[in-house]
Amino acid sequence: MTFGERKHRECVGTSALDSLFDASYDGIVIFDIAGKVLQRGGVLLNKLGEAYWQEMQRVCQDVVQSGKRITHLLQNPDVMQSFLVTASPVFADKKQITYVVCNIRDLEELNELGREAAIAGLQKRNDFLVTEGLEYKEELKQFITRSVAMQSVLTTAIRVAQVDSTILIMGESGVGKGMIARLIQGVSKRKKQPFVKISCGAIPEQLLESELFGYEAGAFTGAHKNGKPGLFEIAGNGTVFLDEIAELPLSLQVKLLNVLQDKTFMRVGCVKELKTNARIIAATNKNLELQVKNGAFRADLFYRLHVIPIVIPPLRERKGDILPLGLYFLQVFNERYDFKHTISPAVLDCFVRYDWPGNVRELQNLIEYLVVMTPDHVIEVHNLPVNLLEALQRKGVVPNTTGKATLKGALEEYERDLIVNVLTQHETLKDAADSLGIDISTLTRKKQKYCLSRG
Repeated sequence: MTFGERKHRECVGTSALDSLFDASYDGIVIFDIAGKVLQRGGVLLNKLGEAYWQEMQRVCQDVVQSGKRITHLLQNPDVMQSFLVTASPVFADKKQITYVVCNIRDLEELNELGREAAIAGLQKRNDFLVTEGLEYKEELKQFITRSVAMQSVLTTAIRVAQVDSTILIMGESGVGKGMIARLIQGVSKRKKQPFVKISCGAIPEQLLESELFGYEAGAFTGAHKNGKPGLFEIAGNGTVFLDEIAELPLSLQVKLLNVLQDKTFMRVGCVKELKTNARIIAATNKNLELQVKNGAFRADLFYRLHVIPIVIPPLRERKGDILPLGLYFLQVFNERYDFKHTISPAVLDCFVRYDWPGNVRELQNLIEYLVVMTPDHVIEVHNLPVNLLEALQRKGVVPNTTGKATLKGALEEYERDLIVNVLTQHETLKDAADSLGIDISTLTRKKQKYCLSRG
């Protein structure tokens, strides 16, 4: 009996093996080298339509021709569902392939599991995430993240939410400063109190004071006859979120300093002090220390605000979040506009290589644009806006337009970029490994895999 005949009997003639296959949630399929199914099983296979099977057979043929394991994104333009297939060759000897074994996983469920694992990891590492039986899992669901850096931000936000210290959130435009502010409010003891937000750069200086502190009747021309409460009155025992705090005029910085120091303020046109118990969270996309040096921001106010700083890293420094966020926004806009678009692996590769100067907001806006403007079901490289393609070309990246890119390749690319970035930021391998959330041996293997030097 030849090796192939023996293996064939083992594959198709064992009822116990049939039971094991059927018990698996992931799909498992064994093909011969001609693409014929010899064995199949797993609950997930019930979700696969004919188009998926045809694509999987093409992947198997690629494995037979290349002799290598291939990971491929299975997409069907008729339904909004994607699967990840890993096809591995089985050799009768070191040269001849006799079978191809495919493992199929639901990509959306993998993303969900990854997000839940991130939340579980936070809860495991930090006892304060569960306080007096209060679970924060629901509040954390809005954050689609797999990066260690962003998980650290969430950890800090939940910790400081338990106290009333003033918080300064810093980060580039579009990184999610407002979401972090709302998370802090939502898991704090003030969660049932008002959350009021104002953008200090969006309101003219002459109106900003009355918006913040309110005004008395007849305080100025056009004032309401009964006066008007400001945000600090409206907030009560809740939270006042001062976005773009660097844009606050110097004249109002003095008044805000008084609020922080004495918990008092006065309405415009009034001499009576009012008390406030509102918590202040400020946010900025500018370097406030530099603003202080340049005389554009008061030093005393800066130190009052800078009690607990939270720095949100830009999206280009947490590449592990790009694909989960992109796929999440794709689902959101597909549902909103009743489309069934999918994203090609080549486009996912472009996403990982792009620097995202507009951060998460830019990614969200781009996905909406692509969903609305792409006429076909599959979003391809030629559907991307010109400015993004030009930015990639300036980096020396030539977008793949052949459709041969794989999700595995995209994942490996951002893993390599992430490791290079972390290695340049830390003096020792231990510090770099700790930052990545892996051990030194794993980091060493990955350095060897990507042919990386120490720097």
